[in-house]
Amino acid sequence: MRELLLALALAATLLGLAVWRGHRSRTPPAARAVLDPAVRRLVTRAATGGTVRIVVGAPAPDGLSLTFSPVAADEPRVYAGNGALRVYGPPDAATVAAVLLAIRDETGILPHAHFPGTGHGLVRRLVTGGGTAPVTRVVLRRAEPDPRRRPVVHVG
Repeated sequence: MRELLLALALAATLLGLAVWRGHRSRTPPAARAVLDPAVRRLVTRAATGGTVRIVVGAPAPDGLSLTFSPVAADEPRVYAGNGALRVYGPPDAATVAAVLLAIRDETGILPHAHFPGTGHGLVRRLVTGGGTAPVTRVVLRRAEPDPRRRPVVHVG
């Protein structure tokens, strides 16, 4: 009887995780991100070989860092300052995708977003859904079907 209860609890947990992750993967991209003119200049200066490296949520020794000032906004706004990009909008995958697509569209430079590795184990990644990076990839795949034009997402 005890084994049956444990199996049912495990099955219910896995089903709940699958539903939750499925819902997260359907995150629509933000309508669009609005870039300050200084952002275009900063991205153009930081670009090498037609791409720009953007580190999300952490300092960037090489490339640009992208940090968030969480506010409720339909159109995230991106500003440049001190060699970094600051996003005023919700800190989620849809916002990151919208910013990357806006940078690509307004500068012609393909952004590569680098998310720092979490350092957590497999079980935590399964439970939390792996964080923002995998969902950002899904949102970008839906928004840009052409892989040559799609911003690239790296983890670690």
